[in-house]
Amino acid sequence: MAGFTIKGITDDTDTCECCGTRIKRAVALMPLDIDGNEDGDVVYYGSTCAGRALGRKTAWVTGQARAAQAKWEADAERAREWLAAYEPVEFAGVREQFRVFVRERNNTVRAGDTVTASVARLLAHARAILAAGI
Repeated sequence: MAGFTIKGITDDTDTCECCGTRIKRAVALMPLDIDGNEDGDVVYYGSTCAGRALGRKTAWVTGQARAAQAKWEADAERAREWLAAYEPVEFAGVREQFRVFVRERNNTVRAGDTVTASVARLLAHARAILAAGI
């Protein structure tokens, strides 16, 4: 393992997985392999243990965790909007998908792509964002 990346902050757990101390909030850390790719499951550390694991000060870790949490919440909100717009037409005809695609995205389909593929890609991406969670 080469280190961690901060995924966010949560109050879903009350125990630090590093030292076992009771905590109010946990910093969600994703282990990274030697190449910097995500490797394994998210671990939940208190801010002090997270700071030690990252070689940073606690205040920096807390700020980064809050920023990562805010980014994820914004991404999740956008994903929910995509699902609300595109799930009703997921299996509809091309014309209906195109109508929704143009109205929602105010966009056209990429060159060499189809409306059906674009809608499927957006839905898959939205579902992946929500499934990943923190």
